[in-house]
Amino acid sequence: MSRIRLRPLGQACSLNTSKRTTIVSRDALRTCQQPGNLAIGFHSESGACVRRIYRPTLSQRGQLFQHNRHFTSKKGEAEPLPPVPSDVAEQYSLVDSLFGELSQDPATSQKIPEEKEIIKVLQTYQAIADRYTTSNERSVPGQEPKGASSSATSAMLKAMNKDQQESRVTPSDVLNNISTKATQLMGLPSIFISDEVLKSYIKLQSQLNRPQNFPTIFELYRTKPSPRPLNRAPYITFAEPSPNAPSVAVHPDVAEIALSAAIKHSLPLCLSVIDATYSQTSYARYKIIKSAIVPIAGAVAAPVAAYTLASQFALVQTTMDTTHATTVAMAGIMTYISVVGSMGYIAVTTSNDQMVRVTWASGMPLWERWVREEERAAVDKVAQAWGFRNRTRWGDEEGREWDELREYAGVKGMVLDKVEFMQGME
Repeated sequence: MSRIRLRPLGQACSLNTSKRTTIVSRDALRTCQQPGNLAIGFHSESGACVRRIYRPTLSQRGQLFQHNRHFTSKKGEAEPLPPVPSDVAEQYSLVDSLFGELSQDPATSQKIPEEKEIIKVLQTYQAIADRYTTSNERSVPGQEPKGASSSATSAMLKAMNKDQQESRVTPSDVLNNISTKATQLMGLPSIFISDEVLKSYIKLQSQLNRPQNFPTIFELYRTKPSPRPLNRAPYITFAEPSPNAPSVAVHPDVAEIALSAAIKHSLPLCLSVIDATYSQTSYARYKIIKSAIVPIAGAVAAPVAAYTLASQFALVQTTMDTTHATTVAMAGIMTYISVVGSMGYIAVTTSNDQMVRVTWASGMPLWERWVREEERAAVDKVAQAWGFRNRTRWGDEEGREWDELREYAGVKGMVLDKVEFMQGME
């Protein structure tokens, strides 16, 4: 196969084939017949200078890398959010228009909203709320600086300037509209509440300091029929939900955000959030699959592995019969695995170093202690947040809500402020 040696334009061709010229790599250049960069080529066999047209290109490996890099960036790149207007009335209208786009009847639009469209709307709502929250971090003339514990709504109200106060639509109306439309959006039959959609909604309402609807939304997340597109009228169908499936369990990070927002609101709401997240059967199954599937699989495979090792050990000994040696070796291996595994299981399920005010009642099964540890930790967090800060006064709390918390812990098999674990009672 003849080779083409390329020379830059304007350089004289030489018929001396012994002189080395620059050879363009096959991975960097490709000869083609389309208009492109021109070069003078030297034919190594005929010795004639010919005009060649080449265009730089990547090798097959480079093309694959470039394709993967482009695919990754395209997939990971977030779609730009619609610009947030500065006028309060326009922001109010934007909230309504975004909700109207997703609330269209599938029979009319012939489609159901996609997850990225729902998340985009919720992120736009959050961008509007962020504008008021960040703008109020600056001092306002004639007003005191906002405290660290001020909510997003109260901080926004303190930062309203004279023009906003004179307008018909106030920032408070915008935030109220955002909260209302976001909740209504979750209730639409054509909206599928995925993990990311739920997380975006919880973050938005937590920022707005409106966690009242969290238990209802968590219930919808588990029991709402899943919409499916159809190619014919009415262009939508629904799949039966599985409320106890691990796939509908609320992620621990989302539950933590919701509980932190509920603690700032009311104690009964905290207990409702715990019931809707950590106390559900779906969460217990989710934890078992995530954390216990590997140890359980190891326990199931242990006898087979022990028998295989015992059979090999029996072949290298000469003191007893092979069958008897296999039995003895397998018994020893299984005894070791059982003892060590049982000690580890007891150590994990009876650990109480993380417990502060809420502990398990006597007689609670070890397996249930481990499965429901996040539920106990959530109740413990609520007790620490709503009780006295002074450790020496723990147990002196009174009131209807505190009695409700104590009764709630007792019904769940927990003890609030167990005497033997209190300070000075060890």
